[in-house]
Amino acid sequence: MLADQDANKPNPAASGASALYPDDVVLLVGTYPGPMPSAESLRFTQDTDEPCGLVVLLPGANAEATFELLALQGRLAVPVADLGGAAAPRADVCGDFPTLEAIEAALSETREIRKALRALPPIEHPKDAERLSVLRLAYARQSDIEAHWAPGTKELVGYPLLSGIRDRRAALEQLARAGFLSRSFFERLHVCGACGSARLPVREVCVSCGSPELRDEPLIHHYRCATQAPRSQFERGQDLVCPKCNRTLRHYGVDYDAPGTVQHCERCDAVFSEPDVAFRCADCGQVTPGDEAAKTDWYHYSLTAEGHKAALVGQLPSLGLETFVAGVTGHRAPRDLALMIDFADRVHRRYDRPFSVVTINFLVADDSGSLEQLRAESMVWDIIRGTLRESDFIAALERQLVLLLPETEPGGAGIVVGRINKRLAEVTAEAPNIRAEILTEDKVPALVEIMRRA
Repeated sequence: MLADQDANKPNPAASGASALYPDDVVLLVGTYPGPMPSAESLRFTQDTDEPCGLVVLLPGANAEATFELLALQGRLAVPVADLGGAAAPRADVCGDFPTLEAIEAALSETREIRKALRALPPIEHPKDAERLSVLRLAYARQSDIEAHWAPGTKELVGYPLLSGIRDRRAALEQLARAGFLSRSFFERLHVCGACGSARLPVREVCVSCGSPELRDEPLIHHYRCATQAPRSQFERGQDLVCPKCNRTLRHYGVDYDAPGTVQHCERCDAVFSEPDVAFRCADCGQVTPGDEAAKTDWYHYSLTAEGHKAALVGQLPSLGLETFVAGVTGHRAPRDLALMIDFADRVHRRYDRPFSVVTINFLVADDSGSLEQLRAESMVWDIIRGTLRESDFIAALERQLVLLLPETEPGGAGIVVGRINKRLAEVTAEAPNIRAEILTEDKVPALVEIMRRA
């Protein structure tokens, strides 16, 4: 029997933040190997809704599901001890077997974390829970949020400290753009344009047909007539015969030399000195030329003074779409972009110069501050950022993104919109109505007028 009783559960709302992380309550997740521990000074519970001072991961624990639940409750920063032998990356303390002594030692080792957390007010607004949890995890542990290699994931990089928070990179980037976190570079990875995976084996391919079936071949230089060609063009049986002057090459260093090697394609028989580079996605099979592959930069993150303050206060200022687009080269204020769209429209009507306007509506719920709304903004912005060209312009208009694609016919814009919508369908299952669309010419004046009043 567990020692917890519903009648004795503390009421966090009544007793404040200190009751969220009580020293004497331990949450056991998983299967305890043997009789349940018992101690006069401790209460053990398996109720994930009950505030606790320590989460103990046992054998068979679903750690990620537990962290996701704690994140939704605003208690993700609670100390964690993995005593099941799995050494979960998120754990503050690790051990091989969950004895009472190991649990008491883990409580002692994490006391300073609880002390820091008890100084913080409860998170009042659900919409802030995940982002404030990011700041509080770093604050309570006095630690940076460090990127680590994660070979088992499509992204290849992860943030173990943020286990339980979905779309971790998007949340970190949003907080960094708002000034709550500072960044230090970790790595730059190429990503698949079709599925977003970073598992892209690099391969050398033929410059003519794109085949990776290449072989190195020595290059022969005939001194007498200056012919230089792959060795296979000189080979006649056991002899080397110049394909230009038909003389036999007998002595290396006297008749000829081998100044280097070339690449020979086994599929199309092309010969070239340097192959092209391409990526083949290990997840979806998409092949992308090396010079066309998108890139993602990964960072470590540290609390700024503003982030420290937000963690202490327990509130975040509104972080809308404007926060996402503010650092982009093509970002414009709505009124400025309205003038640019109006000008492009006038030039189009007079000189038949093409342009396209693309809109994306982000309203996914009646409550515009919902977690689904914030998650959708984060995911979709990552997609848009990887799609924007240097010549494109963008503005945030309430819950809508407006893109101006100069010198772009509707057909070209349709390719961009199709690519965006394909990725949206993959990552926004919770908000299936979010779609990019090309604004028809008759609707442009109305949009311009709305943006002018923004």
